[in-house]
Amino acid sequence: MKQLDKLLAGRTESERLTLLVGALVAIPLFVWLLVWQPLLSASASAETKLAQKQKSHQWMLGAAAQIKALAPRGTQRALGSPSQLITSAGREQGISINRIEPQSGGRFNVWIARADYNAAVRFVDVLISSGLVVENATMAGVDVPGIVSVRLTVGASE
Repeated sequence: MKQLDKLLAGRTESERLTLLVGALVAIPLFVWLLVWQPLLSASASAETKLAQKQKSHQWMLGAAAQIKALAPRGTQRALGSPSQLITSAGREQGISINRIEPQSGGRFNVWIARADYNAAVRFVDVLISSGLVVENATMAGVDVPGIVSVRLTVGASE
């Protein structure tokens, strides 16, 4: 306050009035520039982001509906153990399964050294339609075109 009195003491009445009017204009302007304007900008930015996220959400709901419409109408729950289902699916597709290794939690690792690519894809499809869940699938090409090696991790659906 003393500094303000010092500043105003050496001024004429018109200079003091000018400084007072300037302060009355500058203080609300600084409040608006430093507080209110950033809040308005942040609010507008948040509204834009919300609109984008709502648009993405609507698109995802539509895509989910399309996926559900394209999905098979329920899997046929085949009878037998998962190991039997894997073996019979391989036999149906003419695939020679090299090894079936039981894992914890009712999962099985399945190795196929050489199989026709199309037969391998049909094999996976048969497993899924039998009610098994393919948790992991790896296919790698071998030296002959159209022939692949396959490693699957398959589990029983719950």
